[in-house]
Amino acid sequence: MMNGTRWTLALAVFLAFASAKAAPPQRDLSSSRYDVRFAGVPLGQGYAEVYRYIHRHLYSMHEKQLNNTTDLNVRDQILAGIERNLQSIRDSLTEFKGQKTGYNVSVIASDFAHSTGESMIVVPYKNTHDYYFFVQGKLWKVVTTHVMRGTFSAFLVRLTQLYGAPDSIEFSDPEFRQNPKKARWSSNQWIVETAVHPVYGAVTLQWTSREIREGIAKIRGSVRPPGQTTSTALDPDIQDIMQD
Repeated sequence: MMNGTRWTLALAVFLAFASAKAAPPQRDLSSSRYDVRFAGVPLGQGYAEVYRYIHRHLYSMHEKQLNNTTDLNVRDQILAGIERNLQSIRDSLTEFKGQKTGYNVSVIASDFAHSTGESMIVVPYKNTHDYYFFVQGKLWKVVTTHVMRGTFSAFLVRLTQLYGAPDSIEFSDPEFRQNPKKARWSSNQWIVETAVHPVYGAVTLQWTSREIREGIAKIRGSVRPPGQTTSTALDPDIQDIMQD
């Protein structure tokens, strides 16, 4: 955890960047600048192309090991493991058709809607997960999650160093512009957003196809993501637990 001096410095640097003039819309907000594993994300493409992209990534993670072994049995085991991982990712496909799912109450509950032709696959990566969201069979958004460590301000400083000043920032205390909770960058091709989720102890970072996103509101109509709906009624499962 950052000490008080480092936290204050990080926040000051962040606010200085945030108050600066936003970079031009042609700026590079590509996901690969954040992590090489996102290089070449096939936004706008269908399941088959996305699975090929993920397969290439899985292979690249083991490429050095494959190149260093001459034992055919070992190579076969490595390749079989890659195929098992890819099949597990295929099996993670969730089509949001109005069913009750754990994702309805989760850190990504605001990233999809039901009964609008939306779906998602999950790609485990080390201690986190990457979520690939589709609408009408086309990839339109990638979200990665992180366990919250340190301060959200410090994370925003890192992103500001990568992408420049955010276009907008939301604060938990807007009057005094304290405790940032969400930030957004945009360009002609990309929209990048990050948000802190204290309830889950997590941070999300997402890259969205601007072209497809602009049509999402029309596709969804009056349907809202489960994370954007409010209800005073307790979930039936929670009620059962309370009654036990």
